[in-house]
Amino acid sequence: MTIWVIEPHDPLIMRDGRPFNPTPGARAVSLPFPLPSTVIGALRTRAGSDANGNFDQTRVLDMLTQAMHGPFLVEIGQDDQLAWLMPAPADALITKDDSRCRPLVPFTICPDEQTDLQQLAMLVAPEDPTPAKVDPQAVRFWRWSHFSAWLMQPKAMPIPTDLGIGELLINKRVHVRVSAESQTADEGGLFITHGLEFTTEKQGYSLAVKRLGLALATDAAIQPGLGTLGGERRMIA
Repeated sequence: MTIWVIEPHDPLIMRDGRPFNPTPGARAVSLPFPLPSTVIGALRTRAGSDANGNFDQTRVLDMLTQAMHGPFLVEIGQDDQLAWLMPAPADALITKDDSRCRPLVPFTICPDEQTDLQQLAMLVAPEDPTPAKVDPQAVRFWRWSHFSAWLMQPKAMPIPTDLGIGELLINKRVHVRVSAESQTADEGGLFITHGLEFTTEKQGYSLAVKRLGLALATDAAIQPGLGTLGGERRMIA
């Protein structure tokens, strides 16, 4: 398989399924990360299109056989070098006002305790209990070196300064509905879209410029160049 990188040039709108229409005050809310089904849909459309960008309807069944691994978040560095970023392990606990990451392990409840979880589901907790709450600003995407080390041996450790990045920033834009007849703005026809930002990262109270992208692997025959992805056909390369 060939590894491809999608670099968004605009905030991507990845709808979360809530109803969205031109009603004044409507909001298009994005998921925190693109679903594989959304990305492979765009990939199959591109692979099945001709040089003019027109999709060949006779290739529908052929395109449905095209598979994809991913997408994964990557940071694009100098000379287009890729730094892979994995979703933070679900068994890694980072709490507020803490400089350590703790593994969550299964534990057995006492005879006088009860739970409504199914038998195959187990309660988890840190081996060294802490009253601190989960940090809502914890790193959401770990760099591959830390991620792979955790998978091999999850253990309490100091939080590395280069652990990864937080969640993707949300870009909010206010739009106005335009009348099809007069081509002028409708009175009160304002609506809002939320898009995932791939060019900046929040660091404390400041923003740092980043080049983030979506990496995927596929055997589909696709051509490099500009394209669109997600709601409102935002620009990608």
